[in-house]
Amino acid sequence: MQPLRDAFDAEVLLCTLEGVDHDWRPEDRTPPGVAPGDPYYMCSVCVWCHAVRCSHLGDPDPCLLPRHHTQPHQMRSGATREVGK
Repeated sequence: MQPLRDAFDAEVLLCTLEGVDHDWRPEDRTPPGVAPGDPYYMCSVCVWCHAVRCSHLGDPDPCLLPRHHTQPHQMRSGATREVGK
């Protein structure tokens, strides 16, 4: 299993440099001893750079940016929200 990366990692920044979006795929990161499929550990991970998307997998309008970003959330619906809201 690849290590997960956040918005400040060089691999994450280079992943979208040429204007291509991250390729988000669902991934279960449940640690040993926890029931598989626990929603808290279900996330979306880019198959190219291994960034974790900001939102949890079950979010109805997820943020499309890698976790720990500093700019406003960019929701799939096109809306934006302040970080921390």
